Amino acid sequence: MPENPPAPRERLSAERIVEEALELAKQEGVRGISMRPLAARFGVSATALYGHIDSRDALLSMMLDRVLDGVPALGEDLGWEETLRAGALQMREAFGSYPQLALEALGGNATSEHARANGENVRGQLGAAGFDEATANLVATTWARYTLSFLAAAEHVPEGNEPLREEAYELGLDVMLAGLRAKLAG
Repeated sequence: MPENPPAPRERLSAERIVEEALELAKQEGVRGISMRPLAARFGVSATALYGHIDSRDALLSMMLDRVLDGVPALGEDLGWEETLRAGALQMREAFGSYPQLALEALGGNATSEHARANGENVRGQLGAAGFDEATANLVATTWARYTLSFLAAAEHVPEGNEPLREEAYELGLDVMLAGLRAKLAG
């Protein structure tokens, strides 16, 4: 009988695979996610993962939903400006370790009910402020895409320029909010 038998394999589940994929993404980036290296972390073949997750694309979608589910619910008691500013900061925080997943979000691959509820809240706040439905939808889309685009571009910022990027983001958000205030004022 061997002195140190191998540790029992951790039971696979879609949830556990997504958790491990997010850890791998922190280390290797999303582009480094493939079923073989992920399976190796569990000590199984890639085929074993496909019993829980249909494809790499499905895995990326599940990872995206997990990150979006980490964005706190936007308070309905905030005004529209505070909702947009707080939501943008919360999105940036949630995607901070996974900027490449922001590209997935830009592609419309999110299915998270939590993210949809936050989007509805943003549109509701904009409607309550006086924006018509079509404009509220455009504003919500523009706001989310602005934030996600900055996140997706994060890996291309040269070393040492991070503070400049942050200033540029904040300025852009301020300009967007000022423009929206002016639009409301007529």
